[in-house]
Amino acid sequence: MGKTKYTREKMPARHVIMVSLVALVILTLLSYLVDPYDPYWKDYYFSPGWIALRDTLYSYIYVLLLTVISFWVDRKLDDWLTWEKNSGIRLFVQTLLQTIIAIISVYLMDLAYVAFFLEKEPSYSREELRLFSQFLTSAVILSLLIMAGNIGYYFLTSWKKTATLALELEVNTALHKQAATEAELYALRLQIDPHFVFNNLSVLAEQILQDQQKGFAYAENFAKVYRYLLVNSKKDKISVAEELRFLESYLFLTRVRIGSGISFNIDLTQISKDAMIPPMALQLLVENAIKHNRTVKSDPLLIEIKSPNGNEILVSNELKPLLSHLDGTGIGLGNIKDRYRLLHAPEIVMTKTDKHFTVILPLLK
Repeated sequence: MGKTKYTREKMPARHVIMVSLVALVILTLLSYLVDPYDPYWKDYYFSPGWIALRDTLYSYIYVLLLTVISFWVDRKLDDWLTWEKNSGIRLFVQTLLQTIIAIISVYLMDLAYVAFFLEKEPSYSREELRLFSQFLTSAVILSLLIMAGNIGYYFLTSWKKTATLALELEVNTALHKQAATEAELYALRLQIDPHFVFNNLSVLAEQILQDQQKGFAYAENFAKVYRYLLVNSKKDKISVAEELRFLESYLFLTRVRIGSGISFNIDLTQISKDAMIPPMALQLLVENAIKHNRTVKSDPLLIEIKSPNGNEILVSNELKPLLSHLDGTGIGLGNIKDRYRLLHAPEIVMTKTDKHFTVILPLLK
């Protein structure tokens, strides 16, 4: 990526006036510091007021022109010799131009001063040449100071623009990251649809063929479950109360599908009504337990869902591994872990002993 080129805006008139006023003060100080014992200063202080005002106004006109020309040169150099292209050459060229401009402008202003204010032609004596050289030195220094101030202003403005762009980029990156997170959450939720539908449509067809009344009840609860999924598909979290109502319908489907090979013990009375969890988190844990364990009538699989302290939900199932290992699709537990991670919530806790597998779901706010 190339460097950003900043277009310098034209300096507002009020800024030019302010800079030129400051420059006038600096020029006066420089002229005084060059030779504070020069007779000119004595004559200046004791001269009539209108003469002092005239000289001051004349000096200000000179400083104003020097300031305007300096700004103009700076902008023109930005067009064909930018600081980003070659800062060393740019500094040399601009310094040279500013020096030449200062010398020429002093010479022209001196000619104008002689033409308008002096009654006789200057003799160009050694004293007059000394005064001229002193003023010229002060003017060159002032010109370079204006240049330095202009360059400093340019780099300060460039830095502020760069900082602003960096901040905007950071904000945009955060927005894109948030959008990506939402998209990932949505994709994870969409993974649940085919996973759930695949396990239940075949059972529904069998129920309708065997017993139409049971088939109707199964279809009704299946519709409730699927409606829940559709309505809450764009939500990142949902109340535990709503999740429990959904779980009741899902457990009906599970009992019909498995029969007495499974039993449930649910006690979530200690949980606040405002507590929330990711949608279908409990259903996925129940399905995961059924998927990896035996469910036989003679030895039913017990799944417990409870909340000992009201701050989390504990889902525990007995370990009765299937004789043949069943590879997972990578959706169940991974889906829940990813959703908690993307919601910046506390991580879920999974523990496994010889007899039980337990998952602790932190409640969300």
